[in-house]
Amino acid sequence: MYPFLSNAQTKEKTLDHLTIENLKIQLLEDSAFLSRFSDKSTKNINDNYIRQIVRDYLLNNPEIMIEMQLILQEKFEQSHQKEAEKQTAIIKSLEKKIFQSPHDAILGNPDGKIVLVEFFDYNCKHCKHSYSDLISLTQEYSDLRIVIKDLPILGPDSMATHIIAQIFRKQFPDKYFQFHKKLLMSQSRTNEEKAIKMAVFLGANEKELRNAIQDSSLQKLFQENIQIASALGITGAPAYIIGDKVFIGAVKKNVLQTVIEDTQ
Repeated sequence: MYPFLSNAQTKEKTLDHLTIENLKIQLLEDSAFLSRFSDKSTKNINDNYIRQIVRDYLLNNPEIMIEMQLILQEKFEQSHQKEAEKQTAIIKSLEKKIFQSPHDAILGNPDGKIVLVEFFDYNCKHCKHSYSDLISLTQEYSDLRIVIKDLPILGPDSMATHIIAQIFRKQFPDKYFQFHKKLLMSQSRTNEEKAIKMAVFLGANEKELRNAIQDSSLQKLFQENIQIASALGITGAPAYIIGDKVFIGAVKKNVLQTVIEDTQ
């Protein structure tokens, strides 16, 4: 099992989710517990007393904690398996949009058999840090194709930057990765004006850029990417897909290497 898998992020109920009142009710149905009280009504049992009784009970019966751990682990694994199956089905149903969208830029070998998809936001600090890792991976694996998928979720500045990046890519496909790299290498937050300035520096016409920004179809494209991410349980950037596995967050290069090796 790989770390950072999104299908490992479950919403299991644990004791932390039980309120004191619910705990009272459950304990009052336990005959062994009730034997400790002469008055069995919930209204006369205060929260501190319940906590003390539960603490004493668990200290005297520590095997219960082991039993709870095993039950929670079993539920976790069952939920993990269900989530993995759900994600696999979603990836299969959206295969063309995820892996073969004409709107996505490609790093590495355009015809590579090993495909890694990255969802990114230009203002995501982990996306900035991971860029050099992705470049390094394309140099190490000649059969690796990396799909760069826009996921502008960090506010209007991100949306504007991604729109300008897509416009620049259409106008100057050969210079796109220069633009892409410069934005990701920037340590400060980027926005519309910074992106336009960078695009103009690389040869774009400012007036044409500003006119093209009004094209609403680009926002619809990004909305589609956001919907795909949401369906897969991706709520932040970066996120990665390799095969039918989904990774969320700052995934270390060696983790990606392991998965790539397993897919060869």
